Amino acid sequence: MKSAKTILVVEDDFELRRVLCTALQQAGFRPVAAADGAEALRRLRSGEKADMILTNLRMPNMDGFGFREELAKDAGLAAIPVIVITGVIGEAITKGAAAVLDVITKPFDLNALVQRIKSHFPAENGNGGM
Repeated sequence: MKSAKTILVVEDDFELRRVLCTALQQAGFRPVAAADGAEALRRLRSGEKADMILTNLRMPNMDGFGFREELAKDAGLAAIPVIVITGVIGEAITKGAAAVLDVITKPFDLNALVQRIKSHFPAENGNGGM
């Protein structure tokens, strides 16, 4: 049996972060939560592993832009695939930062979001995503 893929959820809205983590866990992922980019970086630099990062862009302290810029500077973290969640359609998301695998625009359908995340792990798609 394969171990669950870890998804680091970086979202400042507590309720949305909780809902995302619950949905990901129910889909067979191992969610890890952070309230902003600074907390996410601390977790990653202290040894927390992530197979993918799901991040909001607009957050206090360190936003998703600054977080992705820091990821890009760290060879050990730059390779982690990033999915951006944004409420601003057409927002410039690639400037000087870690590459973005996918962009999901708010508001979004929770089931569709989980399916999009699963689609980025094709080897596991044959058994329900995990």
